[in-house]
Amino acid sequence: LLMKDWRRGRATKTLLQAISDAYVAIFALLVVGAMIISAIVQAQTAVAGCNSPSCVAGRGLVPWAALAGALAFTLAASLIFGPVLASTAEGFWLMDAPIERRRLLARRLWLAIGAGMVLGIIFGAVVAALTGSSPIAVVAWALGTGFGSAGLISIAALEQTYERRWLLRTVQWLIGLSGIAALLVVVSTAANWFSIQGLDALGPELAWVVAGVGVGLMVIAGVLAYRNLNNIRRQRLTSGGSLLSGMRGAMFALDFGLVRDILVESEAANRGHVRATRGVGKGLAALIMRDVQRLWRYPRPLLFWLISMVVPYAISALGLAILNAPLSAAVLMTALIP
Repeated sequence: LLMKDWRRGRATKTLLQAISDAYVAIFALLVVGAMIISAIVQAQTAVAGCNSPSCVAGRGLVPWAALAGALAFTLAASLIFGPVLASTAEGFWLMDAPIERRRLLARRLWLAIGAGMVLGIIFGAVVAALTGSSPIAVVAWALGTGFGSAGLISIAALEQTYERRWLLRTVQWLIGLSGIAALLVVVSTAANWFSIQGLDALGPELAWVVAGVGVGLMVIAGVLAYRNLNNIRRQRLTSGGSLLSGMRGAMFALDFGLVRDILVESEAANRGHVRATRGVGKGLAALIMRDVQRLWRYPRPLLFWLISMVVPYAISALGLAILNAPLSAAVLMTALIP
């Protein structure tokens, strides 16, 4: 009775208000889902009637670029957050206790792997459907993206137990460069610089290979990471939890500028210190050269911005002019957040 009174006295919503909020959330989800499905159907219809070399190249290469982008984003998120993490309160109260950390962190490890797999499957299926791929190809790209993401998260968790980052960063750059190369080939084909044949048949087969490799990595690296969960330092766990907590508030307010500031601060904290560089010139030239030096030290924002410039041409090569503006805007918004 006392617990019931305590909970009622501190409740912020009534049962009717909670049901009303749930109704609004479900209704919004259904409306947005219907809009996405309608866009996919329209894209399928538009791409199916396009048999030009640019459309054929797009159907074969754009899913590859999307796969590479999803895998690179998975590695970037794993490097930023963990992927295994804990809140500050848990780190203060539980991590110092004489108990096995594996029991506390195992569920979070499997949850991160499962979330990466589900989100990857959804993303891969949507991109493959937008490019007008066949149902079998859509399944192949979805499984390739999902299992590939899950495998990389498992590798990231294993590397987290050893406090290593160089391997993940190297793989991230290699995968990212391969995605950029795929987009450039699509644009080059649309510009009639050269032509590539047989991409429609080769793409799904390679996607199945990626899915198989991802399953192997997920099982082997996941088991090894589970065995080594006790080796993760408390500071490494709580830093990711604190960062995620701050980003939740920023995303709830749709304050993307704050999200960017949080990520930049986290990147600076991970670096610790950099080598000071002497300024060049005087007056306005000194200010310009200081920005050039800053860009040379941290070129990632400029690189992502240049990549976003290629996306509209790749979408136009697929014959999806009707979806060019929203998709390009979404990519540009993502590129502006490091």
